Amino acid sequence: MTGPTTYYVYVNGSLVSTGQLQLGADQSTTITVGPYPGADVRIVVDQRPGHPGNSHPNVNTSCTGPTSTPAPTRTTGPTATTAPTRTTGPTATTAATRTTGPTPTRPNITPTPGGTPEIWSTIIALPTSTPGYVDVSGPAGSPCQWVTGAGGAAQVQCRDSSGRIWVLNVDIAVPCPVNEVIRQPYTRALVSEPVYFGLLPAEWSPSIGGLWSDPQTVYDLTGRIDSDGDPLEEGLVRNVQFGLRGQRLARPGSWLGMDVPGVNWQFTGNSNNGSPRVQEGYTATYSYAASSYVGPNASSGAVANKGRRFDFVARQPGSQYDLPAYPVTVTTYCGFWHSIKLEQSVRYWQALSACFLTYQDEEGNWVIPAGFSDQGCPPNHIAFGEWRYRWENQVLQQWTGVDMRMFGLSTTYVPYTAATGGGIFQNRVYMEPAVGGIWVPVVEVQTVQQDN
Repeated sequence: MTGPTTYYVYVNGSLVSTGQLQLGADQSTTITVGPYPGADVRIVVDQRPGHPGNSHPNVNTSCTGPTSTPAPTRTTGPTATTAPTRTTGPTATTAATRTTGPTPTRPNITPTPGGTPEIWSTIIALPTSTPGYVDVSGPAGSPCQWVTGAGGAAQVQCRDSSGRIWVLNVDIAVPCPVNEVIRQPYTRALVSEPVYFGLLPAEWSPSIGGLWSDPQTVYDLTGRIDSDGDPLEEGLVRNVQFGLRGQRLARPGSWLGMDVPGVNWQFTGNSNNGSPRVQEGYTATYSYAASSYVGPNASSGAVANKGRRFDFVARQPGSQYDLPAYPVTVTTYCGFWHSIKLEQSVRYWQALSACFLTYQDEEGNWVIPAGFSDQGCPPNHIAFGEWRYRWENQVLQQWTGVDMRMFGLSTTYVPYTAATGGGIFQNRVYMEPAVGGIWVPVVEVQTVQQDN
């Protein structure tokens, strides 16, 4: 030998140690291993680069005593025997322990005016050795779907890649996008003069990326992960999260097969010039017939001291909201989406050496011994390494629409009235307190100073 070479020691087909040796012509050496009583011990030696042929000298022995029998090897050693075929690692089990939790009840999903719908269900791991025993294909081939569980509760039922069926427990409140409305003139309107209203085109709620539940583990992982939390097998699932987001369905169209109305406006107070009290569309125009101030000319209808004052000193809309004003109600319609993401354990090959040319057995088949793999190597090359497991982030359920009829509503969507008012003064937009409503103070005569 002109330099050292590497040898590998296998016990019952598993690699237990490696080392290096260097021999001169007609020399031999002794490799001591063990003790491995009753085990099958095999030693494989790499040939030095340039050695003729593709042989890998090796020797097998069965240890019957407390210590292993030394295994001699020579550089001109015997013809290589057929190596075992590649192993595929442990098979992931599909059994899961049922977790405890509250009995499913009907979700609190019915929204109050301007309220925030919630979705609630119960997390239960349903162990099964028969993957897919429940059809949870869902819409468009998704692996999750809404189902009706015990007691009429709506639940999200899923199937992971290992065939485990489970139901997700979440408690998330997601609002629809707030209806932001600006008007002109601002802050006060004049009797008999038109007031122009416009809905700002915000389509998504602030949770456009989704509000996510806390991570949950759907079955017991004891004995399936090590002390560092790394998986010991593939197909395990942990840190399941449910996401929810809301979308405004402003223009007429459909949502999950049901027609959706357009934006609806309702005005309080006697109208002038035939302005209808109920209008539809992104914009509306309304003329008030009487002042909102208490007095002989006060209009019929609801009036509250919530109108915005004008700051005559700063010559801009003020910070006080106590003027008598008429309310305006705008109704939009909201659809909900849900998604599910998780971490799942996967099996991967970790190479611990460079790739090298393997050898052929007596039938001409390229051999991949135990402890080696051809993954990431050129054809007919292998590398020493081992199979490992790790957690990977996966999306189990892409964003999918939620049919609100599952929660007792008569429509697939939710009407939404929460609003924030504002207006334009001297080409600048002023918004009022969040979700404070739309309040229009109406006067008989505008002051010259405000007109300026």
